[in-house]
Amino acid sequence: MALSEFRYNKKRKHYSYLYKKKGDYRKNLLLSTDEYLIGNKFGKKKLIKNEHSDLTDKDKNMIKAALSDMGKAALRVIALGYKEHGGGKIEEDNFVFLGLCGMIDP
Repeated sequence: MALSEFRYNKKRKHYSYLYKKKGDYRKNLLLSTDEYLIGNKFGKKKLIKNEHSDLTDKDKNMIKAALSDMGKAALRVIALGYKEHGGGKIEEDNFVFLGLCGMIDP
């Protein structure tokens, strides 16, 4: 169950959910979905096989190509990201990129 939920609207264009981080009572995880990946929401990191690494220009080009391919296949695409939150004001930026999800839009 989410501690807080930040709903989609025309200005935000994404959802975010704040969850308690398992095993660390001092930190929370802020998870976000964003249909507009190339913007200011996602930061400079990605998570691959449980390791953080830089999100390079090559990665961004591959993501753009995947977005294009999914769009051509008539899929609705969202990007997924997270960041740790230790308390205080919630800033919805600099998320770690997790991946893309393509869904059939009935």
